[in-house]
Amino acid sequence: FCANNQIAFGLMDVVRLEARLRIPEDVAVIGFDDVPESSWLSYRLTTFRQDPLTMALRAVELMERRLEKPDAPPGYERVIPE
Repeated sequence: FCANNQIAFGLMDVVRLEARLRIPEDVAVIGFDDVPESSWLSYRLTTFRQDPLTMALRAVELMERRLEKPDAPPGYERVIPE
């Protein structure tokens, strides 16, 4: 499961306390906004950092290209996370 870290924290709590499953042995959880709380011992969440501004700019560029050439094949952009 990959989620915003705040959602991931809540999921981890439910998985451990209510479902009685183990992380990462039974359920893998990965966050994607790299907040400092990810390193807390109670979570130790695997996470990576994405630049939302870069992602938004690239998405707008793709939409603009599609508007200019609606019949062109779909495009994609890869934003490498840290």
